[in-house]
Amino acid sequence: MSPAKKTVQSTAKKGTPSLSELGHELTMDYLRMAQQSTNPEIVRVALDLAKRESKHQHKQTARVSRTTILWVNIVLGFVLTVWSIYAVLNYPPALIYELVGIPILVFVAVAAISLLLSGVLSEANFTKIISSVMSQLKALLTRNSKASGNPASTAQSPPDDSDVR
Repeated sequence: MSPAKKTVQSTAKKGTPSLSELGHELTMDYLRMAQQSTNPEIVRVALDLAKRESKHQHKQTARVSRTTILWVNIVLGFVLTVWSIYAVLNYPPALIYELVGIPILVFVAVAAISLLLSGVLSEANFTKIISSVMSQLKALLTRNSKASGNPASTAQSPPDDSDVR
């Protein structure tokens, strides 16, 4: 008996199941098939099907549509690009790294959250991205605190036009 027929028969007694329940049952049927089989090829195929069904079910139950996420990320990326160009044109080079670096890290974090909510990004990859953003942010903040708290760093800065006599 195929897993799909077994699922329909077992849920027919309870009434009409939701699509989420059907997807979960189908995944569990594939896993049971893999567990009960002695043929390694059947085990491999059943596990692959269970994995695909699980990913498909996760994408189907996403909270936000992918189109919405795409447009939000495009708009935020455009705003960040405009801000970066504005910062490069109007601020001194010492401030540009801070004024552009922090918004880029925030954009990466917001994009990761939005991709997680749309079902595109897995939780493991989301955790990797957020930990990377946090380490970059800590490095940026320690760089800034060392530069502002160390008087030797200001002594090595090049002279500006007011120091020239």
